[in-house]
Amino acid sequence: FPPGSWKWNDTEVDIVLLKPNDEVKIARIYEFFKQIGAKYWGESTLAKFYHGG
Repeated sequence: FPPGSWKWNDTEVDIVLLKPNDEVKIARIYEFFKQIGAKYWGESTLAKFYHGG
């Protein structure tokens, strides 16, 4: 697991990150773009947009 505070959800099936850091947020955004089939939106490109505001 990435560093951070984790806890089990109410069903004790999934582990939930309590405070997502920038790396996790960028990875989630990347997965969204990948699932909708957006081209040319890699993690490094998304990180530049994320950090650029």
